[in-house]
Amino acid sequence: MQDLINISIPKISIVMPVYNGASCIEDALCSILGQSFNDFELVIMDDGSTDDTVEIIQEYADERIHLYRCQHDFIASLNQGISVAKGDYIVRMDADDKMFPDRLAEQFRFMEEHPDIAVCGSWARTFGASDELLRTSEQDVDIRVGLLYHNVLIHPSVIIRRQAVENFMRTKNRRELYDRDYIYAEDSGCPALLYGSACSGVAG
Repeated sequence: MQDLINISIPKISIVMPVYNGASCIEDALCSILGQSFNDFELVIMDDGSTDDTVEIIQEYADERIHLYRCQHDFIASLNQGISVAKGDYIVRMDADDKMFPDRLAEQFRFMEEHPDIAVCGSWARTFGASDELLRTSEQDVDIRVGLLYHNVLIHPSVIIRRQAVENFMRTKNRRELYDRDYIYAEDSGCPALLYGSACSGVAG
């Protein structure tokens, strides 16, 4: 009988879609690979890039990086990234964004200490053309009320409990997390952000 192989399951799966991100992907990768918390996998979904994005990613010899090549269909690529993620938590990241060094450590600690929380987001700071601190709601009741009108969580700042994702799809009888009928709903419309401040939570 063959020996059983212990496959290490990462605590966090970072899901990052990218399309023609050659001009910014290196900054994003450096901010991810430089995290103080390192028990993660980075699932990169190349959404049919036609520039040097893939070649740049392949220059990084890090076993935590898993690159998937997809056709140009952003929602499909994002759903596939969610489906192959193995971690207990799913973290969203965009290729034109960067993380503060302790983002993963702080969000992981928060989620572990609050098992009733399904989703945790953060404040964000813009960089590049402007330097602005974007503040989001921090109290559960404010988040719940705000979600009735708009997305109060900055999408690439969130960490999501995997079990909550699975429960949602099972309850709604869905095979995919992101709905193709709402192609812009996956993003908060805030590109070029630096994430990792205080956590905001939504009780699950």
